[in-house]
Amino acid sequence: MAGSAKPRRRRAAAASLQYEHRPGSRSVREEKGSGKSSTLFGCLVFLSCTAVFVLLALSSGYWGDDT
Repeated sequence: MAGSAKPRRRRAAAASLQYEHRPGSRSVREEKGSGKSSTLFGCLVFLSCTAVFVLLALSSGYWGDDT
């Protein structure tokens, strides 16, 4: 009966193969900057692009062809 044995979990890597912790290193989140300022900037860009799009759509109604 070949293949009837249950597959086993792989063993975890030894401690020497794992990443070492460096006390002075920064995490990925800290390198990007604060989350609130980037979120605020993204919302501001989105709202300004939406406002420009709406103004272009309304201006075509005012100055567009009357047919």
